[in-house]
Amino acid sequence: MPEETVLDATADDLIGGKRLRTTEFQITTLDERGDEVVRNAKAQAIPAEEYDQLLAAHPPTPDQKKKGDAYNTDTFAPALISACMITPALSLDQAHALWKSTQWSKGELLDLFLTCARVCQAGLDVPFNSVG
Repeated sequence: MPEETVLDATADDLIGGKRLRTTEFQITTLDERGDEVVRNAKAQAIPAEEYDQLLAAHPPTPDQKKKGDAYNTDTFAPALISACMITPALSLDQAHALWKSTQWSKGELLDLFLTCARVCQAGLDVPFNSVG
């Protein structure tokens, strides 16, 4: 079998020819009979500027800020979930309902939120220097 040739990237490839990163995962839910069933889900990164604007739109409350939080988890998490989920697509109202649902534990909700955050931030490597 011949070896595949990989071409060098061009500026056009980097600027307009790349798709946003996606991640697939599974969620166990209940079917109409109440039996557990595994469903596929998919999240897609949002553009960097959109992520930054979304983060800025959800500043921490004074109490959250005192704890060192960078954003308001109760509003940013549903907004990010809504922005990233493509299978299934979720409106902001649906993401807020999910965030307040009694069917999800705090850990499960955080896992979904962190999945969306990871797909947006994957590859982010902040170099540290002597300043910190």
